[in-house]
Amino acid sequence: MLKFEVLIAFAAILLSVVLLALFTVIGNLAFAQPAPLPSCSNNLGWDSEHMHEALTERYGEQMVSFGMISGRTMMRLYAHPNGQTWTITITASNAAMPSGLWTCALAAGQHYRPARIERGDQS
Repeated sequence: MLKFEVLIAFAAILLSVVLLALFTVIGNLAFAQPAPLPSCSNNLGWDSEHMHEALTERYGEQMVSFGMISGRTMMRLYAHPNGQTWTITITASNAAMPSGLWTCALAAGQHYRPARIERGDQS
């Protein structure tokens, strides 16, 4: 009878290990994040068109605003329409890129909400 109890205990442990592995794999698939975008902090970047495609197709983000940093450098803010994610990119001229523009992700996050901008007198 002792052999049967040991066999049952071994089967229960084996089943627990298999279930834990299965739930780990399922959990990783359910919460998997796309590969990270090239970061400005380590001087990695992509061609500007490639970055735009990655943000719009992979993350579903749209460019919501932009601004010039200098005569040849631009900041762009992309955000998902439901505010789920946002990304700030920096774009600068670079002759080595197919489009002539190099872009990197300066920052990215979640829970984007647009601020209301009060317009002053335009006269």
